[in-house]
Amino acid sequence: MFFKIILPLFLLAVVYFVGRAHARRRDLQYASAPAFPSLRENMKGPVGKIAVILVASTLLSALWMIFSHWQDNATWVEVRVVDVKSGEKSYYEAQKGQIHGRSFTTRDGRRITLSDVERMEIMTK
Repeated sequence: MFFKIILPLFLLAVVYFVGRAHARRRDLQYASAPAFPSLRENMKGPVGKIAVILVASTLLSALWMIFSHWQDNATWVEVRVVDVKSGEKSYYEAQKGQIHGRSFTTRDGRRITLSDVERMEIMTK
């Protein structure tokens, strides 16, 4: 929830500072500006710093999302398969990322596929 409030405010601040820098650059007259400024010269000032911060925060958030997704899929869960007709219950352990629809791979490598009369319940440990 906190992130949903901070992100729009951050983006508004970035747009505001980029607009101010653009207006200031338009007003200034460069007498002896090179025809093609280097990247290092473009990164000076507040716009360059904001750009670096924005790229770094984007990379960090992408890395965090990838790590979080990997960690969530690597957790072991208990899978209970219940036969609806007979009421028989079977228990298995599987990684969360190995459960796909009505089939999953157990800890010991067995591939289990449920029939139409079976129900799967996933419980975290």
